[in-house]
Amino acid sequence: MTDSAGGEYRYVVSEQIVVPPDNVEVMNPVEGKSLLSLQTCTLPDYAERIVVQAELV
Repeated sequence: MTDSAGGEYRYVVSEQIVVPPDNVEVMNPVEGKSLLSLQTCTLPDYAERIVVQAELV
């Protein structure tokens, strides 16, 4: 990732999970870690979310 000032940040994918739409716990901060979370919906019915988390290295 690159921020608007040109700083670069490297992340390694640490987890990929499928959760129901009402699960917000996956977005909670984890003490001692700097995580990036990306989300999308499952196809074809959008019934669940796919969450990919990566940790700053």
